[in-house]
Amino acid sequence: MSWLDYMHYYTIIILISYNYYFISNNGYTYRKLTHGSFIEAIWTMLPIIILVLLSIPSMKILYMNDEGTLNPSMTVKVLGNQWFWTAEYSGFDSNSMDFDMY
Repeated sequence: MSWLDYMHYYTIIILISYNYYFISNNGYTYRKLTHGSFIEAIWTMLPIIILVLLSIPSMKILYMNDEGTLNPSMTVKVLGNQWFWTAEYSGFDSNSMDFDMY
């Protein structure tokens, strides 16, 4: 590693140590701070409950739509490469076609 990397790490360690020292030795406290454990539990649990309630119907719909794809009549497989797309198509007969899209 170059000297600049070492200097960067050394500077970051000094800054973090400086901040930790002065924040931990600060005698000031916020006296009006109350511990709202109940409200913290509510605003943590409420989004979780909402997400679970939204995911249940969507999972049912997702797996209900998946039942009819057991014997497809044609298959299209599209692959995304770094600079282009590759498509593979197998139609009704046994002929298959591969091509790249730029």
